[in-house]
Amino acid sequence: MLRLPRNNMVTLRRIPTPDLVVVDGIRDLVFDINNPEEATNRTGDLMRWAEIYDCHILNILHQNKGNEHARGHLGTEMINKSESVIKVEVGEDKFIICSPEYTRSAPFEPFAFDRDSDGMPVIVTGFSGSIATSGGTEGKKKTVDPTDPNFNSAHIEIVDKCFSKEEYLKYDDVVRNIKHYFQLNGVELGINKAKEFLTHYIQTGIIWKNPYVKGFAKYQKNPKFEGFPYFAGALTPTTGKEAPF
Repeated sequence: MLRLPRNNMVTLRRIPTPDLVVVDGIRDLVFDINNPEEATNRTGDLMRWAEIYDCHILNILHQNKGNEHARGHLGTEMINKSESVIKVEVGEDKFIICSPEYTRSAPFEPFAFDRDSDGMPVIVTGFSGSIATSGGTEGKKKTVDPTDPNFNSAHIEIVDKCFSKEEYLKYDDVVRNIKHYFQLNGVELGINKAKEFLTHYIQTGIIWKNPYVKGFAKYQKNPKFEGFPYFAGALTPTTGKEAPF
């Protein structure tokens, strides 16, 4: 494992023919995690090294407190360019559960670790992902979660509906349109949960706040969005109605 001193670039040339490099401290390789240029450059470095040295590079990312989004532009950029994003959480039974957040191919089955009498991690044999996690219900999250990979293919449709009548919208209008989309599909979504979806869209780059547009309606569907690494099954089809704004 590489433990990197703050602001000190370390190249893989110091490691002879690595198969796997674990970077526990990618945040220490940038001055500002919210700087888009730094995030793009550092992510590009990692992608280039992985190709040059023919190895996997695993980075540890932390989530924001209060939601499940990776921190800053750095976290967002790394998620967008990753081959796989694995979520690690502790279940109510104290198992360490690893599940696919985003994958470029079909997602793997969740697996779990436990600790033996010496405190060493061991694989839980026969784990099927049905053990209750911190989400509260068995095998499922307690509420609708915009970061759930099962929503990936629906997110584009949701955003398309939100901006079906106007190219630029105010923040509150986007939130109401998201809520309206779910209502059309028989799902009652609260305002706070709709805001979580909008936050997710901004952090993943589907929607951006255009600073060059005058007025309060600055939110726009990002024309340069490249799509999620993996598209899972879609939600229930829409009724065909347009968004209300």
